[in-house]
Amino acid sequence: MTPQWQMPRSGLVWLLCAQAAIAVGLSAALPVWILLLLTVNFLWRLQVHRGLWRYPGRWAKVFLLLATMAGMVVSFQRFTGLEPLTTLLVSAAGFKLLEMHHRRDGIKLVFVCYFTAVLQLLYEQTIAVAVYTLFCVLLVTAALTGIYQRAEGRGSSWSPLQRSGAMLLQSLPLMLVLFLVLPRLPAFWGVPGQQQASTGVSGEMSPGDFSRLGKNGDLAFRVAFDDGTPPPAQLLYWRGPILTHFDGRRWSQMDPVNFRDGAHVIWGGNTSTQRGQHWQERIEKSGQRRGYTLIMEPTQRPWLFALPAPESTDLDVGLTREMRLVSEQPISTKKHYSVSWWPQYRYFADTLVPWQRRKVLEIPVGYNPKTRQRARQWRTETVTEEAYIQRVLQWFNQDFSYTLEPPLLGTHSVDEFLWQSQRGFCEHFASSFVFLMRAGGVPARVVTGYQGAERHPDGYLLVHQYNAHAWAEVWMPAKGWVRVDPTAAVAPERIEQGAESFFSNSQSALTEGGFSLSRFRHIDLLNQLRLQLDALDYYWSTWVLGYQSQQKSLLQRWLGEVSWRSIGLLLLATGALVIGAVLLWLLRGSLQARRRTPLQRLFESLCSKLAKAGWPRHHGEGPRAYRQRLQAERLTEKVANGNNALMALTLYEQVCYGEQPQYTEAFYREAKRFR
Repeated sequence: MTPQWQMPRSGLVWLLCAQAAIAVGLSAALPVWILLLLTVNFLWRLQVHRGLWRYPGRWAKVFLLLATMAGMVVSFQRFTGLEPLTTLLVSAAGFKLLEMHHRRDGIKLVFVCYFTAVLQLLYEQTIAVAVYTLFCVLLVTAALTGIYQRAEGRGSSWSPLQRSGAMLLQSLPLMLVLFLVLPRLPAFWGVPGQQQASTGVSGEMSPGDFSRLGKNGDLAFRVAFDDGTPPPAQLLYWRGPILTHFDGRRWSQMDPVNFRDGAHVIWGGNTSTQRGQHWQERIEKSGQRRGYTLIMEPTQRPWLFALPAPESTDLDVGLTREMRLVSEQPISTKKHYSVSWWPQYRYFADTLVPWQRRKVLEIPVGYNPKTRQRARQWRTETVTEEAYIQRVLQWFNQDFSYTLEPPLLGTHSVDEFLWQSQRGFCEHFASSFVFLMRAGGVPARVVTGYQGAERHPDGYLLVHQYNAHAWAEVWMPAKGWVRVDPTAAVAPERIEQGAESFFSNSQSALTEGGFSLSRFRHIDLLNQLRLQLDALDYYWSTWVLGYQSQQKSLLQRWLGEVSWRSIGLLLLATGALVIGAVLLWLLRGSLQARRRTPLQRLFESLCSKLAKAGWPRHHGEGPRAYRQRLQAERLTEKVANGNNALMALTLYEQVCYGEQPQYTEAFYREAKRFR
């Protein structure tokens, strides 16, 4: 029999399987050398278990530890952050596996594996990752079950997995109730954010940036309107970063966005306790208010996207004086936030602050001289700002063309675009238009974000990276900031039909970014598959990842008054139901055992005694085959009263299968004599 302190073979095998599955799940976050090191650890541990190799010595452990630390320095150049900490934890678990001697070491490693398995959800929260994490937890539980399995020969090799699956199924009802009723609390600890590459619209713009996004079919965010009816495509301008500073080639933001100053940002729609709320009062909203919810994909940046004149009551969402939304923290996971929208608005219609006026009229000295000269000439020839704007837009409409593959531009990028190539993407039109406005004395700035959306059959909107767009805002007296999209003057079908329809015939469309089914939208079967998969991910994001926003209304619908008392009663009732179901299952087995005849119970008792003596009955083995095997293994020579057992088996066969009940008393006598 296996000693109590020794690590059972079944526990070791399932522990190896669990660690391998966890390493595969985290492989995208781990360096390649860690995966190779874990492979060496696994092979070494197997050889130790087979008795072919020894455990690593002290100096071997020191060498592996130093090599791991050196590899982390080379791979990450730091020891803080989610990826370095994950690498350190996974490597430590691998080293613990290599030096594991006793059962208690395996139990410690099991709990480390539980924690490591859940780390996968810090990187991604998709359905596939959640299911795979649950699979890893199943394997770790099987390892824990195998560690407590006392005898090597008892049960099949798959019995630990079967038991762990049964335990997880038994805990599923209580887990669901806890998910539904318990409030979401903020984390009591934090890990520095992972250094993943940022995606989508950035806080800067230079020629070529948006044309690259125009070839990317990755999802940016989803939008669901409260009334289920989205606005027309011409109104879907999702505002993001506002670019005010221009250095001659690159546009950038004027101010940082991640600060909590009431003079610049109002958080959670709360104006009563914030300083500087006078600028928010200069947003005049009219028309019917409409609400919608956005589910934004990770960008590793703090800015959010919304339709003009937004308002959000989410505590971690702020409204800047540029009339755009920002988040307290960079978006490292899917972000849910609710927004209100007014179709008609005026912003800063009375006047501009002097320092702001200077910012939105600045143009770099020494760049684009021809455009400066022509702008001053045209401005003197027009009476009003509106006439000047219309003259520029009319010129764009007549002489310019829209393309995803514009030619490269040099130092004087605006001059070269306006007077030579006249072929470009939205960033070329927005940049040159704003430069023309400023050179003519009209305050203007560049707005970046997304335009348009794809409507899903289920009613929500899909905004992809190819919907990335740049347009302009100009300030006019009595009107304030007004949106002007020069791209609409050049290619109005891009705004009215949407990017997916406009680029559907382009050979260069959707050639960048990761694999996306969007590039196969012309194949009906694959397009339907894409929409179905997206709907599945949308409802997962809404009802699981974003359940916090739905929790209060659902609990009120189910429980009436939401209180700790009602929640406690629901938890107690669920626990009672789960425990009752388990007790009924156990009682069912006990009742089945009680329905057996005394003859059958005595036969099973005899087999149990023989098993304890070292001769267990095989599964499906009949009394005759069992007796013949015991005779072949010379039971009578090794056990003093083995003849009683053999005689009892012979008599049991005669009574049950030979229909000779007269031997019943003799069977009772011989079976009870065997000790």
